[in-house]
Amino acid sequence: MKRRIVILALVLSLLFTGCNSVKNSDYIKVGVSKDSIPGIDTSLLLADAMGDDICVVDASTVVNDGDTSINIGAGLLFNISDNTILYNKNIFKRMYPASTTKILTAYCAIKYGKLYGIDFSKEIKVSGCVNNMVAGAKLSGLYEGDVLTLRDIMYCTLLESGNDAALILAENIAGSVDEFVKLMNEEAKRIGATNSHFVNPHGLFEEEHYTTAYDLYLIFNEAVKLPEFVEYINTDTYSFKYTTASGVIRNRIVTATNQYISGKSTPPDGVTVVGGKTGFEDLAGRCLVILSRKNDKEYISIVLNANSTAELYENMNKLLSKEE
Repeated sequence: MKRRIVILALVLSLLFTGCNSVKNSDYIKVGVSKDSIPGIDTSLLLADAMGDDICVVDASTVVNDGDTSINIGAGLLFNISDNTILYNKNIFKRMYPASTTKILTAYCAIKYGKLYGIDFSKEIKVSGCVNNMVAGAKLSGLYEGDVLTLRDIMYCTLLESGNDAALILAENIAGSVDEFVKLMNEEAKRIGATNSHFVNPHGLFEEEHYTTAYDLYLIFNEAVKLPEFVEYINTDTYSFKYTTASGVIRNRIVTATNQYISGKSTPPDGVTVVGGKTGFEDLAGRCLVILSRKNDKEYISIVLNANSTAELYENMNKLLSKEE
């Protein structure tokens, strides 16, 4: 209780003592004021997941160096070693996350897999949950009756962004896709991502499936604390064998959709991209969330709603070039 009173006092003092007047050239601590965005619930943004070292800022505060060359719907660059903002644009605007949803899916799978004592190296049989995928959706080509491990499923989910794989993962962690989605929303709130709502584990469009760039930062920031998650997103290709429903053993290779990891795109000099997650859907545009390093500092950068793959990586490189 004492800690909450201290935090509340800090919030109130900051609201009335200058955070709202931060200049664009200043660096500000990650945070948002309780009343800064009408109609948006920020009551849980001071959750334990965010820690105590925050600065509460007004939603109108923009840190973008006056750079208008970055053509994206929303995005950010946060120095997570020092908890400073180096760039932000529309970070509280509601956006469709597409397959960046799978960051939370993988995080929940790893966390609850441990809690439930689930062995990811144990083989599972694919159920009929994959039988009614949306036409044109990105798939890993898994069918009812196929046998493979949950570790294989994790790579299919995070590397090649298989929407069928995300369903299989969800069902085998929580018993059903619906129960897993409940876990996703509970975890999002616990982390502080209170302006998000998830309807499925893969990110295919549904009107009530949304997030914000800031919430994605909070979720990804938690996920990269898990060594297993970092291992997955840092992998360029993964090969495995699985058994089809008819008993045929097949070889599969999955390749990262993240072009920094696959080697198709190159970050600015001095920047090392550790890994991340891509996303694409017509209304969401091209999306990318990554963890990177420069000069012993770690950064999270997000681009949402870029117009094309080329513009996605062009704009992400513009963000990465701002790393100190």
